[in-house]
Amino acid sequence: EPTIEPTEEPTVEPTIEPTVEPIIEPIIEPTVEPTAANPWVGISFPVNAGTVASPVSVRGSYANLPTGYTIWVAVMPHDSGLYYFQHGPAAASGGTWSNSAYLGSESGVDRGKQFDILVVTANPDAGVYISGLLEQWKQSGNYPGLDSIPAGMTVYHRVTVTLQ
Repeated sequence: EPTIEPTEEPTVEPTIEPTVEPIIEPIIEPTVEPTAANPWVGISFPVNAGTVASPVSVRGSYANLPTGYTIWVAVMPHDSGLYYFQHGPAAASGGTWSNSAYLGSESGVDRGKQFDILVVTANPDAGVYISGLLEQWKQSGNYPGLDSIPAGMTVYHRVTVTLQ
C-alpha cells in the first residue's frame, strides 16, 4: 500500500446554505495520511445519496483523534439549513465510531426529504458546550437547532440521504 504524504492541513467544510444543492462526496478515505497533527474521521454508513429510515445507525472510522476530543453526529435538513446535534458523543473505540441519528419528525411528514449527516470532532470545551445545550433542549422539550457549527468543532465528512 503506497504511503500518501500530507500535502495540506484539513479544511473545515463551509456551511451549505439551504437553497444550495450539496456537493456529492463519494470518497470516504482520508485525502492525506492521518498523523497526530492531522486527525481524520469519516462516515462509512449511510452512504452518500442513500435512502434511510429514522433513526439510522451512523458509523464510520477515525484516526489520530487528539486526547480529550470527541466525535459527534449532526443532522441538517435541507429545508431548514439548521444543524441538529444528536445524542452523544458517539461511541468510539479502536478506530471505529457509531451513533444513532434521528431525521425529521416522528409524524412522517418529512418522508422523501433530504438531509445531510455530518461527522464532527469537538475539542473538550466544544464537547461540554454541545452536551449542555442538548440537555437544555431536552429539559425544555424544544430543539431549535443551530445555524452554524460551534467554535472548537471541525466537520470532517458529510453525506446526503433521503428519508424513506
